[in-house]
Amino acid sequence: MERFEVEMDTLKRKEQSQMPEMVRNRIDETYHTIVNMEMPARRRYIRRERGRGVKIALLSVLTVAVLGSSIIASGLISPALAQSLRQIPLIGSIFQNQDAGLQTAESQGFVTPVDIKDTHDGVTMKITNVIYDGVRVAMVATRESSKNFEEPLYEPIRPEGHFYSSRGIEYYYMEYQGEPLPAGMSATGEKDSVLIFTDDSSYAEENAPFPDTFHLSVTLIIKGIKEPFNFNVPVVKNTSNTFYVEDPGLSKTHDNLKLTIEKIGLTPITTEVVINVKADLNLVPEKYLTTGFLNMEYELVDDQGISMKPIGARGSSKDPKKYGIYSKSMYEPFTHIPKAITIKPYISNTKNGFKKEYIKELEITVPIETKAVGKKLNNY
Repeated sequence: MERFEVEMDTLKRKEQSQMPEMVRNRIDETYHTIVNMEMPARRRYIRRERGRGVKIALLSVLTVAVLGSSIIASGLISPALAQSLRQIPLIGSIFQNQDAGLQTAESQGFVTPVDIKDTHDGVTMKITNVIYDGVRVAMVATRESSKNFEEPLYEPIRPEGHFYSSRGIEYYYMEYQGEPLPAGMSATGEKDSVLIFTDDSSYAEENAPFPDTFHLSVTLIIKGIKEPFNFNVPVVKNTSNTFYVEDPGLSKTHDNLKLTIEKIGLTPITTEVVINVKADLNLVPEKYLTTGFLNMEYELVDDQGISMKPIGARGSSKDPKKYGIYSKSMYEPFTHIPKAITIKPYISNTKNGFKKEYIKELEITVPIETKAVGKKLNNY
């Protein structure tokens, strides 16, 4: 048996132990088709593909052959096939245009392929890839149609005096157990796709945290199409290596503001910091306020003095003017677990020309007490 056939046979046996019978049968059919080719034909086939600059991987050939029959009822692709899909060039590559955490999710195999579709007026919208690390959820939505849409599905635009908006998508929202969630979108660099994201908002006392496995309801309103596109998206926590500092009990008070660190979470994809600021804004200096509300941001620095790039923040309060605000800030991930993390509050607004004015009196350093300090976040 030639090396080509030995490798195919070895791979086939390995995949058979993990895949459902229906998928395994399709692999067998493809395997026999390729192996029974005359060798010159096989070589010509491989040379032609290489000549076009396409990398041929046996696993990719088998995966493509069974793709149509491998979707299970929940919308999740079988684990063995999901692993195969991650090895095909361009699958999930949209995440390479995003922040460092989502890039890590793709490169480390933390993307869950799904296949959820809804079709109206000749247009199909699909949810194809989902990432969830216990902190935030990101998914790819793609538009498919024979129609030629000139407008991109999503593009951040900011007409003077208006907030950012999109083009092809007129409206969107997400729900968990019937409750609305904060949601956002990000351009992908491709006209017919968009990244949709939300996060676990349990930092707000009235909200329950996401479990490791659940479903999200997603609705998209597409311009020119009357019917909404509805999806029930399965979400599975992709990472197991997460580290949390729960209720470290560290607080500081200054200028009638009491700042308390409620939680710090480290995953291979996201760094999360939950902060509770209690204040009666009638007693807080004007420099902290924007249109009458508290406007304070936080820089995150590790024990080496490296500042982490912010990727999003949310706030919640029953009465922000009287009780202050709960906030959740998210940053790109640390590559290694640091010995300590310093939260540096600052203000930046029209009053100071949008320059960072650090509030040293509210700065807090949180020691990380774990044997995993110094180890890679995806390898401890």
